[in-house]
Amino acid sequence: MRLIKPEPPDPARLGGLLALALVLFACGSSPEQAPPDQQPISTALMPSTNPHRVPLDAPRDALRHPDLFMDFAGVRPGQRILEIGGGDGYTAMALAQRAGPRGSVIAVNPPQWHDFMAPYLARRLEHGPLPGVTFVERPFDDPVRAEDKPLDLVVCVLIYHDLLYLDVDRAQMNRRLLEALKPGGRFLVIDHAAAHSHDTSVGGSLHRIGRNSVVEELRAAGFVLIDESDALRVPEDPRTGLAWSDPQPRTDRFTLLFERPKEP
Repeated sequence: MRLIKPEPPDPARLGGLLALALVLFACGSSPEQAPPDQQPISTALMPSTNPHRVPLDAPRDALRHPDLFMDFAGVRPGQRILEIGGGDGYTAMALAQRAGPRGSVIAVNPPQWHDFMAPYLARRLEHGPLPGVTFVERPFDDPVRAEDKPLDLVVCVLIYHDLLYLDVDRAQMNRRLLEALKPGGRFLVIDHAAAHSHDTSVGGSLHRIGRNSVVEELRAAGFVLIDESDALRVPEDPRTGLAWSDPQPRTDRFTLLFERPKEP
């Protein structure tokens, strides 16, 4: 694992984001209470076989089911994967295990998270580097280095709603992700569903987003929606409550799979 720190960002452009980092980490990577659930959790992610596991991971497993969404997205050995909002590496760790030694995962965090995220990353890496993962600090609307192209897959897990209130040009981000993917490359988005499918007003208050608003934004960038999974849906969630707390509630989450169109 390498942590790549770029030149200091423009303070005017990034003003106010540092104060929001705590909120973003909480809604994307907070401790989560495991509800009763019968869906299996891969033993590949369990502490007995992975020294990079931290105490926060077990309750995350019970709500996030990384094996389910990796199966759905078609994650396989040898892929080059980029994660928007890598946080402390929970999802990147799972992706790298699936991608194997011939694959790689680039976990992107914004530069202003550096000091805040450092202790969480240190805990994850206490027993050595995280195989196959590189943490890169870049603005979300310019997330891909030239040397990381072309990508097979981009993932954004419980982060897209935060882009609604952060200083991020989402249209630019999505265009650059499309350009960085191979033709036929995929973009997986998982997020807490808002009560109204087009709602973009509750990203900062409830940490939710309307499913259709995500679809419209990615289609505008040139992506095609190719599949959708109900594996993380929770119909009994009224979708009007705060999507994160301690313990984390079991929220209704949509899982969308987009593709960069294949060349003719």
